[in-house]
Amino acid sequence: MLETISLYQSGDEIFYTATGYQEGNRSIVPFRLVSVNQNTFTFENKNHDFPQRIIYRKVSDNEILAWIEGQINGKFTKIEFPYKRQAD
Repeated sequence: MLETISLYQSGDEIFYTATGYQEGNRSIVPFRLVSVNQNTFTFENKNHDFPQRIIYRKVSDNEILAWIEGQINGKFTKIEFPYKRQAD
């Protein structure tokens, strides 16, 4: 699965969009920035099936932890994506 993400500003709001390229899924889904707390950025779209939230947290100068979360069939689900800078 391949996905393209982008950040853009519309008026006073910042949006994160994810464009899916999976078979049968070529839609653009916007998530609005709802919280910035220290090193954590939370984007939300309560109307999306899953995820409803996308969160990025700076762990260190070389690491970011991202996760998606929300409800699937009434059950809270969270999937983490740790990122680490590779040496050049």
